[in-house]
Amino acid sequence: MRTSLIIVASLSSVILNGQTRPPEPRYGYAAASIHRSDPKEHDIHISEGPQGGIRTTNTSVLRLISYAYNVQDYQIADAPGWASSESFDVMFTPETAEATPDSEATMQKVQAFFEHNRPRMQAVLRDRFGLVLRIETRELPIYRLVEAKGGNKLVRHTDEAKRLGISSNNNRQIRAGDATMDMLAAQLSMQLHRPVRNETHIEGEYDFTIDWTPDPDLPEGPVIEAINNKLGLRVESGKGPMPVYVIEKINHPTDN
Repeated sequence: MRTSLIIVASLSSVILNGQTRPPEPRYGYAAASIHRSDPKEHDIHISEGPQGGIRTTNTSVLRLISYAYNVQDYQIADAPGWASSESFDVMFTPETAEATPDSEATMQKVQAFFEHNRPRMQAVLRDRFGLVLRIETRELPIYRLVEAKGGNKLVRHTDEAKRLGISSNNNRQIRAGDATMDMLAAQLSMQLHRPVRNETHIEGEYDFTIDWTPDPDLPEGPVIEAINNKLGLRVESGKGPMPVYVIEKINHPTDN
């Protein structure tokens, strides 16, 4: 089974005062391999690897950092150009075998699997890429996801056989099955390239599909309009403090 990663970045993290270092990874790995990706490869995957580890395909270092520290790319500062333009296939193996999600696994179990492996990816980035980070708090433009005055139009998830999570298709559609409002906010953060806080106070899991026609002159507009009109939610502009992960040092890895 190949499970595509869904990153749900929480924007309700504790706000940091001044500057600090991320904590050291809680645990490491037994072995790791890193190779430059095949230039002909277009698909990007972060999925399960040997013994319950992680295997990535065609992933940039920026994406690896985003996964490892559960942040979006706009929260990563001072990255060199190659960190987003060059792609790598990375695989690491835990010291002892661990279970991986099967085809019947719930979305919560899949997310728990990837969450459990974040510290190992942090260790790979530290050991093989020489990554050194510091965390600062910066005031950034944000969006707030709230419920519209007339109430939402969401449909509760009921079909236990369909657990799709949430994904975007070619910047024209967001499709969700068994998705929470936190997951929608995280997806919108990637779609709108700006932090989106879930302030809907809506609990539970929902199924929905929204479509829009891209507008090159106003990329965010059609997405926001679709959320407002089709889900009974509103996306509002604002500002707020956000943790930013500043890259102090990073190197090209050596292939092995």
